[in-house]
Amino acid sequence: MKLLKELNSKNFAFKLDFKVLGLSMFLADLKEFERYLKDFLDNGPTFQNVAGMISSFAGMVGDALIMLGGLKVGGALKVIQGIGEIVIGISDIAENGVNAENALTVIRGLTNIAIGIGVFTGNIKLAAWSVAIQGFTTIIREIATNWDAIKQGDWSGGTRWL
Repeated sequence: MKLLKELNSKNFAFKLDFKVLGLSMFLADLKEFERYLKDFLDNGPTFQNVAGMISSFAGMVGDALIMLGGLKVGGALKVIQGIGEIVIGISDIAENGVNAENALTVIRGLTNIAIGIGVFTGNIKLAAWSVAIQGFTTIIREIATNWDAIKQGDWSGGTRWL
C-alpha cells in the first residue's frame, strides 16, 4: 500500500521516461555494435573496430540497466562508452585526418558522456536532449554513408532498417 501511495504521476513519468530512453539507446548502441562487428568481419581486427565493439557493448549493458532502473551504474557505463568513442575518434583523426566518420564518432562520444551524466544525476532533460543530438548525428552518418546512392536516386539502402 505504501508503494501505491507514493506512486504519483510525476514519479511514474520519471521512471517511464528513463525506460523509454534506455530502450532507444539500446537499439542505437546495438546498431553501432553491428557496424563495428561488420567492419571486424570484413577487414579483420583493428583498434577502432575492437574498441568500438567493447565500447558499444558497455553502452548496451548500461542501457539495459537504465531500462531496469539501475540509473547510477547505467549512467556510469554510458560515460565509459563515451570516453571509448572519443578515444576511437581521436585515434582515427590522428591516423587519417578529420572526416565525417571520425568527427561524428567524437560527437557521439560526447553525447554519451552527457547522457551518462544526465542519467546518473537523474536529469531527464539533459539525457533526453543528448539522445536527440545523438540521433541527429546518426542521421547525418547514414546520409554521408549512402550519399552516392542518394544522389543516384537509389533508396534501397534504407530498407535494411526494416
